[in-house]
Amino acid sequence: MRTALVICFCRLQKICWFDDTSEGPEEAIIAEIMPFLQQSMAHSVLGLEILSKLVNEMSAITAELSAAKQRKIAVRLFSVVMKRLRID
Repeated sequence: MRTALVICFCRLQKICWFDDTSEGPEEAIIAEIMPFLQQSMAHSVLGLEILSKLVNEMSAITAELSAAKQRKIAVRLFSVVMKRLRID
């Protein structure tokens, strides 16, 4: 059930981001997820699951949207996640 909710959340975020005309909508959601990673182990696992599914969802090509726009947002999201996790 949790995985289904996470996937639903990520798909909704994807739709919202493609409708958002402002630059950098991924910053807000990453800022909301990061506190999960600083809590208990269960919260950290949930936060990592959300980040993982979010990157996967944004990397999946959707027929209704241009592939170039999708790749641009997916790369931007990935770089924001890596920067916040201090991995890049």
